[in-house]
Amino acid sequence: VLDLETAKDVLATLETTMKNIVPENAVVLSQVVVFDKATKLAGTADVVVVLENGEIKIVDLKTTKNSLSSLYRYETKTGTQQVKKYDRDFLLEDESLLKQAGIERLSTRGQHNLQVNLYRRMFQNMGYNVYQGDYAASTFHLVADITGKHKIVTGGQVLPHGCAYEQYYRSQG
Repeated sequence: VLDLETAKDVLATLETTMKNIVPENAVVLSQVVVFDKATKLAGTADVVVVLENGEIKIVDLKTTKNSLSSLYRYETKTGTQQVKKYDRDFLLEDESLLKQAGIERLSTRGQHNLQVNLYRRMFQNMGYNVYQGDYAASTFHLVADITGKHKIVTGGQVLPHGCAYEQYYRSQG
């Protein structure tokens, strides 16, 4: 649940950061639906930046309550180990197409990278020219002061103190 002041703070954070990552004379589109006929996959790119030369960049917005530098600690036979929570592998669900293809685990970073690069491929398959330089497909991370366990859209999470920009990642692909 967002109160008006928190919503204004989140919008101001997004506007300021987008000004820093969008080149002059570019056009920014939000919530762009992409579809691949061959695989029958579809998705919605959060932000598509159309450059002056017509090439596009894809930006996926990610909001999390854990900083990207937060560590996950666990015990092993040789002692305590740690890994960034963003890089910790998770078991994939049985219905996952990746699991059906033999991939058992994927980190949050891997999931984000896969998602934004699937969008890139779908745009290419639809005939769009995707920028080939740095940050052609990237994720934009906001850390939110989230309380509660359910998604914001269901009303189960609250952002009592808004959110702050944390990182802009170039996707590997």
